[in-house]
Amino acid sequence: MYIPGSFRLNDARIIETLLREHSFAMLVTAKDGDLLATHVPLVYYPAESALYGHLARANPQAEHLDNGECLAVFQGPHAYVSPAWYGLPNQVPTWNYIAVHVYGRAQVIEDEEAVADLLQRLILAYDPQSALPADRDRPYYRSLMRGIVAFRIDIERIEAAAKLSQNKPIEARARVVEALESLGDAEARRVAAWMRRLSLAGDPGRETDTTPKGAG
Repeated sequence: MYIPGSFRLNDARIIETLLREHSFAMLVTAKDGDLLATHVPLVYYPAESALYGHLARANPQAEHLDNGECLAVFQGPHAYVSPAWYGLPNQVPTWNYIAVHVYGRAQVIEDEEAVADLLQRLILAYDPQSALPADRDRPYYRSLMRGIVAFRIDIERIEAAAKLSQNKPIEARARVVEALESLGDAEARRVAAWMRRLSLAGDPGRETDTTPKGAG
C-alpha cells in the first residue's frame, strides 16, 4: 500500500484497535493467475500474530487458502473533505481515511475439534453471551461445520495508513474536524474522532513526515 510518511501508522496498540473495531475485511488471494476476493470477518490475535476466519466450502477461494499467500484489507472510517473547510487558498477536494493491510500465508484447519475450537473463539469474540459454544457437540452444529473451510493466517507484515490531513497546518486540521463533526453523519464523526486522536493530539502512532516537499 502506498503510504506517504506523514500518514503511516506504526503503533501496535492503535493497529490492534483498528483490526478489532473494523474486523469485517476483504480477503484477497491469487493462484495461477486467478484473483479472488471475499468479504469476511477476521479476528486478530496479536499474541499469536495471526488472523482466524472461515469461508463457505462452496466458495472457490477456499481452494486458494492452504499454504497460500493472501492479503486482508481492513477499511476503517472514511469521509470526504471539502477544500472550503481548510480556510486556505489553492486547495482541492480529498478523502480522509484509515486502512490496514495485513499480508500473510493461510493454513487450512482440518481437524474437526480444532475447527470447533476456532468457531468457539470467533463466536465469543463477537457474541460473548452466545449459547452456541456450549452446544458445539450438537449434530446440527457439527453438520454445519462441514460446510465451511476454517483457516489461520500467519501474519508476515502489516501496513497501516491514517490519512487525516496531517499534511495541513494544525489550524486547518482543526477546521476540518469541526466541519466533519457538524455534518451529523456517523462516519464523518468517526473520522473526526480519529483526527482528534492522531492528527491534532500528535499521537506517537504517527510518524513525522520526512517526505521531501513535492515528492509523491
